[in-house]
Amino acid sequence: HDVLAAQEVHHLAAEVGKVMDFLGREDIMREFTERTLFLPAHKGVLAGKIDYKTDDENVKASLEAFLKASDKIAPNAAALPAWKWGTPVYGALVTRISQVMAGELKLDEAFLRIDEDIKAQVAEASK
Repeated sequence: HDVLAAQEVHHLAAEVGKVMDFLGREDIMREFTERTLFLPAHKGVLAGKIDYKTDDENVKASLEAFLKASDKIAPNAAALPAWKWGTPVYGALVTRISQVMAGELKLDEAFLRIDEDIKAQVAEASK
């Protein structure tokens, strides 16, 4: 049974690798980015024109503004993902600033909510 299980795991790993290779292709990532309105992480997609599939010009303008600003990241912001509390901080920033850009929150409200969100996530993780 052990030999059979090992063969199945090896086969599964090879199949997963094929799927990941497919999903990582530039053309697939570009289509995914454009159709789902995501900010791309693929360098090839970032290097080309992205045609977001939405009729809302505000959405297109917002996404394009994020893309243009992505090469102006401060060093401390670039280090954020490696920080222990990076995920709660980053998540709160993205959520609340996006709400400001969409007109759902005022900026001063967003700052208060960001603090509350981070405190809640740190408290939950510290239990």
